Amino acid sequence: MDPEQISGVSKIIGHPVSHEWIYAYIQNDKLSGGKRVTIPNRVSIEHRPAIVDTKTRFGDWEVDTVLAKHSTGAIASLVERTSKFYLIRKVPAKSAAQVSRAMIGMLWRYRRHVHTVTADNVLSLILCSFYFSVN
Repeated sequence: MDPEQISGVSKIIGHPVSHEWIYAYIQNDKLSGGKRVTIPNRVSIEHRPAIVDTKTRFGDWEVDTVLAKHSTGAIASLVERTSKFYLIRKVPAKSAAQVSRAMIGMLWRYRRHVHTVTADNVLSLILCSFYFSVN
C-alpha cells in the first residue's frame, strides 16, 4: 500500500491520517537515521511464484500495517492481489502476536484460498516467526 491508499483506508475506518503526514513521517525517520536491520531468514520477493505477478489467481495476498497516532495501536490490512478485496482490522499493538492473530482471524474463512502472503521488509521483521497453515 502506498501513503495515499493508507490515507484513504484510514478515513473509511474512522482514524484519518493524511498522506502528507505519512510522507513527512517517513522522511523524518530517514533523516534521523531510521533503523536498518537484517531480517533473519528473509525470502526475497523475486523468489515468490511467478503466477503471483500475473494477478490471475485468487489467493495471493499482500499484508501491511499502519501505526495509529501516538502509537495507540495499529491497523492490519490484507489485500487480495487479483480482486483488490480488502480485509482490515484494528490491533492494539504492532507486535508479531497481535498482527499475526489479526491476519489469521481475517484469513480464516478464506483459508482454502490462501496461496501466498507478501509483506514488506518492516512487516516481515515483525512477522518473521509467523506461519499460516491452510491444512
